[in-house]
Amino acid sequence: DAAAIRQYNGNMLFEGSDFGFDSNGDSSIEGKAGIEFDRDIVLDENNSVLELKSHKLLEGIGLIDLNAELSPFPDSMNIVNAEALAGWKNAGAAITAYENAGAKKAYVGFSVNAITEPETRERLISNLLSWLTRTNDAPTINSVSTNSPANEGETLTIDVNATDADNDPLIYS
Repeated sequence: DAAAIRQYNGNMLFEGSDFGFDSNGDSSIEGKAGIEFDRDIVLDENNSVLELKSHKLLEGIGLIDLNAELSPFPDSMNIVNAEALAGWKNAGAAITAYENAGAKKAYVGFSVNAITEPETRERLISNLLSWLTRTNDAPTINSVSTNSPANEGETLTIDVNATDADNDPLIYS
């Protein structure tokens, strides 16, 4: 239901083709996913393998090949704010991820049942659900050391060693 999607501000997974048709050109729904509908793709033997980017949502996945009979007209999406994780050979994005104001949105422009390898299908679903349901844990400070005491006008050096359970990059400033 479009009204419910417009009102909901939590994490969402959009899966399947015809997203653009189902939203009836409602840009607020497409905006929730950080994308806009481009066009339907004709899935055939020349356009069934996705071009994958390196991303944690695709960890453990080397290839996504689709069965055209199970998803004959998947969607191609243009990126507005989302990140393209996988794309079509001669079109836009097939899988996207978007995080805004603490809410995560993932979009898969085809039926996941069309993925030919069961292990790949299970891994993609597992990765998506883990990402959508994972909360960000705060980094842990392991140690702090200084060259104190420092006199007025001298530089005080503080060394901090920290780790992040989510393996997010740490920036010290």
